[in-house]
Amino acid sequence: MARQYAVGDCVLIADVLRPGSKSHLYLVITSPKDHPEHLMLLPCVVTRRRTAQDTSCTLNPGCHPFIRQASVVDYRHARALTPEILDRLIEQGFATIHEAPMPPLSLS
Repeated sequence: MARQYAVGDCVLIADVLRPGSKSHLYLVITSPKDHPEHLMLLPCVVTRRRTAQDTSCTLNPGCHPFIRQASVVDYRHARALTPEILDRLIEQGFATIHEAPMPPLSLS
């Protein structure tokens, strides 16, 4: 049986196609109770103030223990995974649950 994920859970996911690359923090934004077949995850990336970067949801240092630099939620790289696939990524060492959930976010 798959782990019970909740909105606000944070998962560090490595790029399985680029071994040795940094893991990115992903936020679970859908409730498995409402959508049991898929979890929608949004990545957080360090902002580089690129003109094409969506800054409607900026995360500042201190809002979460993992966030140490100004970061943004990168909607372009959202992922939809089944809870079972996420469990498998964790079992295989490509993902880990971050101990601290993300507090509710608001658009800036």
